[in-house]
Amino acid sequence: MSAPIYQPAPDRLALDRAQLAQLGLDLGPVLLLPVAGASLEAATIVRRLIDAHRPAAIAVDLPRSAEPQLLRAVARLPLLSVITLPRPRARPHHIIIEPTDPQIEAIRRAQELQLPLHCVGADPDDTAPPSPGPLPDPTAADAAGALHYLRALLAATGPSAQGPDPAADHLALELALLAYPAPHAPSPRLLALCPPRAIARLCAALRGHLSAPSPPPTPLRPRPRPGITLEHLSEAASRSVLAELPFFAAAYERSRAPATSNPTPNPPNLLHLFSPPIPDPPDLTSSPDAHAPIPPQPLAPVPPLTGRIALLSALCRAAQHTYRRAVDQPLRPGVIAQLLRYACRYALTEGRLAPDLYQLLIAARGFVDDTYASELWEHATTYPWQSAAPGLPVLDLALADLGARVRHLRFRPRRLERRLRALAPPPRQSRPGEWAERFGDGICSYPPEDLVIEGTSERLRGRADRQLLDERQSSVPFTAALERGLDLRETLRRWHEGVLYVHVERPVRGRAGDVVLIFEDELLDVEDPKYPWHITWQGESAAEGDIATYATDPFEQIIGPGIGRARYGGLLLHRPAGTMHDIWRGPDEPHLARTKAEHLLLAALRHSSERAIIYIAPTPPRRQLRHHAQRMDKRILYTPLGQLTPQLRRRLRVFHVLSDPAVREIAPRYIR
Repeated sequence: MSAPIYQPAPDRLALDRAQLAQLGLDLGPVLLLPVAGASLEAATIVRRLIDAHRPAAIAVDLPRSAEPQLLRAVARLPLLSVITLPRPRARPHHIIIEPTDPQIEAIRRAQELQLPLHCVGADPDDTAPPSPGPLPDPTAADAAGALHYLRALLAATGPSAQGPDPAADHLALELALLAYPAPHAPSPRLLALCPPRAIARLCAALRGHLSAPSPPPTPLRPRPRPGITLEHLSEAASRSVLAELPFFAAAYERSRAPATSNPTPNPPNLLHLFSPPIPDPPDLTSSPDAHAPIPPQPLAPVPPLTGRIALLSALCRAAQHTYRRAVDQPLRPGVIAQLLRYACRYALTEGRLAPDLYQLLIAARGFVDDTYASELWEHATTYPWQSAAPGLPVLDLALADLGARVRHLRFRPRRLERRLRALAPPPRQSRPGEWAERFGDGICSYPPEDLVIEGTSERLRGRADRQLLDERQSSVPFTAALERGLDLRETLRRWHEGVLYVHVERPVRGRAGDVVLIFEDELLDVEDPKYPWHITWQGESAAEGDIATYATDPFEQIIGPGIGRARYGGLLLHRPAGTMHDIWRGPDEPHLARTKAEHLLLAALRHSSERAIIYIAPTPPRRQLRHHAQRMDKRILYTPLGQLTPQLRRRLRVFHVLSDPAVREIAPRYIR
């Protein structure tokens, strides 16, 4: 599976000067672009804006003292770096150099186009930076466009507070010095990336400086702060401290590669995650014959997923491949679409359009299991460009060092247990065929698997008995007797009738008897059967029942001395023990049974002493078999196979055949 790249919707993240003028961000010689945090969409907007307008210079709101380290760190990309600025009375300030940061993208693009670059931000002080508050999700930029996203971003930050704002005044003065005097050229003189919180005050101050007849005075700048360090971000830290998922950052990095690379096509829209296209209704008035058949209307083509949602889909599909190798079981069809839909709705409850890693893992664990969630975490947090010899000191950061909110999630994957068990392999046979020589005329089952089968059958019978009991209960208006008692729920629901309702319980005819469990059906007279082994087991004690089954040949897969492994195609569980003959060689109804599953069902109808037969299979029985059961005064209770969990189906389906009871002592060394 090839590595995905970030492919946003065409022309959604592009901006022209007319759109910037609508937002009040085109000041003639200076173009302002508000940016808030690292994201795929913001970095793409910056790169496309620079390529479209080619400004004479670029200014970023990053500390001036760290400009040499910034240029060196950006030149190292895609290797990750951290710039640490010491503060006298507070924890050090860290600047993480990652590909999806819009200001880092501006510096990187300036280096590639050989444009002058200026860091005009002040050094961080000991006070905590002001909280930006709730901001619009950058995912909206890919759907609504960059113009509407920036308008929502400016509206969320609001106008600057009344009173002095030294940071905005200092930034306006620095930008005015870079842009003055303004030449009359088609391209802007300066593109400045600035925080959105003080954009109104910044624009007002900058317009005043640019309209002045003389250049503004040079501001007082503090001395460069000593002790600024540049270090490489460790692999463990890159899994948690990046603003974007490492999987997304890698996809964005690949999107910056030359066009000669082989990009991965975007996946199709999975069950229309957001807005499914609705086809136009057929035109019935244009048909001359009202009774003529209406030709089928072609559905509108569904556009492929793009942007962040496409990467989420690619991430889930990448985890699907490793999950299948880890547990030897594929995902259910459509589970990825359901997982993503739930994760997006979960994100919407927290004010986001696309889920973060925590929300995605919660959805993965709920819709699949912990093993898939751990595989998803492994893929999402893997950044491919890590080096064993980065050439810089390695820094191991944590989210607590950045003052970020931390949410913990613990996995219990099954694949770890399998790897631990593989450390002690069982003994091997000295020569081919040695283990198969122990099989003779007598065979027996493996008791732990019998307990699982019998326990499952008892639970299924109990659930069927409750279903039969519920069907015989009803509520009727109170007339002369209270019957089983007052039905408060039905009485309150029909309070407007002014009548009391009581429980009525009619006697149940019979209980649940035999259980027929079908994993995969097969024709009786197939030429090359997948399940050729037909056998009826007699229970060894009163606590066990009889089992009739069709399965794969256990003598074709010998895993130990006198131990063969097979897979059930279907089985019949009968009680009490010793009362069912060999159904594969005894009397049956050949005119009714077409498949092996129907053969088991007819045997259950014939041998069961109870009236109800539990039938669990992928498809319900034929109507003819239901009529046959009614003529025998019996009933088939059908349950879809999908109502059993995948873990239970895997546990029930695989079984082992032993050559004699003595092998049961050594069987746990080979059966895992």
